[in-house]
Formats: sequence, C-alpha cells, structure tokens
Amino acid sequence: MIEYRVDGQPDIIRLITSLTDHEKYPATELAALYARRGDLTERLSPLRPQTGPVPRTRRDRPQSVTPPPAP
Repeated sequence: MIEYRVDGQPDIIRLITSLTDHEKYPATELAALYARRGDLTERLSPLRPQTGPVPRTRRDRPQSVTPPPAP
C-alpha cells in the first residue's frame, strides 16, 4: 500500500497495488501514474455512451433458468 497526499489537499490517498518491487516500481512513479489515470478517466467520461440502467441477467431471475435434464 502506498499512502500519499496531493499538494494542497488534506486527504491521504491510499493506493493498493500488487507491484511489490519498490526499486522497479517506485512509489512516486506509481502515484503519478495513478493521478494521470484518474485525469484521463475524467476526460473520457463524456465520450462514454449513457446507457441507462444495466439490464438484468438470468442470474437475477432464477425462474428463467431451466434445470438440466435428468440423467
């Protein structure tokens, strides 16, 4: 887990990662990449289609699932 603060912000950000080699993946680089990812996600959000509610699946409606045939 990497904990850091963004300049001027009171909140601590916790970044949990499976990248454990601190020499190969320095915490400062991971924090910077994570910030870039968030910025990119924010910029792309208007381009995503607004699909409305997610359709329900068969798992949500057990009555629509037919049991397998008896052996």
